[in-house]
Amino acid sequence: MTPSAKEESPVPQSPSAERAARLLDYLTVVLAGVVITLRPILPGHVLSSSTNLLLHAPVMAALFLQMAAQSLRGRIRIVRSGIGIPLIAYALIIGLSPLTAAYKYASLRAVPIWLTNLLLFFIVFNLSRDRRTRRFFIAVLLATAAVVIFQGVYQRAEGLEELRRLAEKEGFLESFGSSTDIELARARLEGNEPFASFTTANILATFLLITIPVFFGAGMEALRRSTGRAWKNHGYEGTTGRGQTPRSHALRGLFPLRSLIPGIARNHQNAKGKKGLCPRREGSDSRPSHMFQPTGGITVACAAVLFFSGFTGLMCLYFTGSIAGWVVLAAEVVIFILILCRRWIVRHWQVCAAIVAV
Repeated sequence: MTPSAKEESPVPQSPSAERAARLLDYLTVVLAGVVITLRPILPGHVLSSSTNLLLHAPVMAALFLQMAAQSLRGRIRIVRSGIGIPLIAYALIIGLSPLTAAYKYASLRAVPIWLTNLLLFFIVFNLSRDRRTRRFFIAVLLATAAVVIFQGVYQRAEGLEELRRLAEKEGFLESFGSSTDIELARARLEGNEPFASFTTANILATFLLITIPVFFGAGMEALRRSTGRAWKNHGYEGTTGRGQTPRSHALRGLFPLRSLIPGIARNHQNAKGKKGLCPRREGSDSRPSHMFQPTGGITVACAAVLFFSGFTGLMCLYFTGSIAGWVVLAAEVVIFILILCRRWIVRHWQVCAAIVAV
């Protein structure tokens, strides 16, 4: 073993220290999940000290817990994000903004808030190296986004009318306190665009642009998992001709025709004479050859809920009336298609170049 390898290897710890470090990791995940849940749900115009303390004190507690867990393991590990330069530029802009702001005190008061959000990003990214933790954070984000989306749709249907009826009562607008909040409440009541828990409809549209692709991506992943189970339930193992499992096929996983009709798959394989999905050998661990296993049915139901939430988010984005939001969404769709078809593009790059040239 080289000296550098000795320096990089962690110090062996006792089982009790490892269990304590794992417990601290779980507590860190819970605190980060609480912040991810509360930030989009709490009113976006509230900037009081108590609200900021409620949102950002758990982030600092999560940081100390994470440092304590790594100290128990005898090492400090920071996962590279791959976007270090943009994050550094972001931190510099936050630090220099009070120097050029018109209201320096208000800008200086907002600096700790933005820096705490940046710290939350590093904590979540460092914890997300574990697959289960990463899925937990995605589930928390999607659940919160679903609440915000359905709140926005409800505001367009009934919520804004209820707010207008409340505004007719004496003393309702004055209860907001500052003149800025009163003017903001009047602007909300005059329009028909939903804003959910955010300050304006445009901020809601920005939040939807971040979460809608995650809904559809998680739904496609759920369908692919269900399809992978269907291949195994029909008695097929191995890899495809390109050395990939059916679970790793994005497009083929969405249309599992061969898995639903085993005879066609077997005849297709024998006709081509290529290495493909082969039936399980006799005596192997075989399961009933039908697609709708209990776990697979739950996965399909989860995929349906995710797709429904994604389409509801598109409807809420339409209600916000944000034209720039649709432009950004179109760019996201193009990028998603390019990622999904990247292998086909590599194989047929000449055709793609000709299409772009035309």
